[in-house]
Amino acid sequence: MLFFVVITLLITAFTDILYPKSQNSNKNILFFLILLFFVEK
Repeated sequence: MLFFVVITLLITAFTDILYPKSQNSNKNILFFLILLFFVEK
């Protein structure tokens, strides 16, 4: 599961680099935080 979280974080980082003006960056960060919460549980 930790590997999947790392991949998700990398995808989010690349998305922010490729589309810095996109509104999806906030959604990706929120998704990552929710995913991290479920993994920690």
